[in-house]
Amino acid sequence: MDKQSILQLHTAVQYISTAGKNYVAHKADDSHTNSGWNPETSSFYSWPFTTGGSLSFHTKRMELEWIGDVPGTFALIGRTHAEVIRWLEEMSLKNSLKKFVFNLHYDLGFVIEDDFKFVAQDPDFIDAHAECRTASLHACNEVLRQMDLTSDVRTWPHHFDTGAFSTFPEDDFSVGFGLAIPDALSEDFYLYCSAYKGNEGVETNNLPTLSKGEWKQGNWKGALLTASNLRRSDFHLFFFESIDAFKQKEL
Repeated sequence: MDKQSILQLHTAVQYISTAGKNYVAHKADDSHTNSGWNPETSSFYSWPFTTGGSLSFHTKRMELEWIGDVPGTFALIGRTHAEVIRWLEEMSLKNSLKKFVFNLHYDLGFVIEDDFKFVAQDPDFIDAHAECRTASLHACNEVLRQMDLTSDVRTWPHHFDTGAFSTFPEDDFSVGFGLAIPDALSEDFYLYCSAYKGNEGVETNNLPTLSKGEWKQGNWKGALLTASNLRRSDFHLFFFESIDAFKQKEL
């Protein structure tokens, strides 16, 4: 998977995150900084601002869109991080908000320099990325419904994963599942599912074999499936089977 392309998208999502930090009511779990995914427009979007409006990042157009009393768009290709910040500052003031401040409160694992420049991306990669996000969103929501669980399906800016986290109250354990970008666990986008009893990860030994994917045991405990060449039904099957295996183990 093209690491530079992922870096471009991951960087752009930080503007959504910091918009949430600036203009959305703060929550203890930091969820005011996460973003939704719109399958129709292949875009990430912020929570609504407390005064109205929002910010979106359209991945296929590589464009930011400010929705508000004074709307506007900003094409990212060929522009630097510093130029983006100047536009966000201008848009915030035009919309009678406090001046936009770009200030991350977490470690991304990379630094966004002022001269970081956005460039055109391979359309095939952008399409594949959008399909993964959309398939994950639909599968997560369907599994939540089937298992009578409650969670928003959101993209977290730090790890750039799209997923859900919910608790089985009757069994006193929680599950986190979704789509993650390449990291130490996988060289490609991958689906994950892990369970927790309190703050401790649930062991995966002796769990039944999955139709697709594998159980991991070590520093990270959970189920993993590389997202390449999957049908949408595979996303659902993986999430359902892995969560159900954890549920049966904890009963």
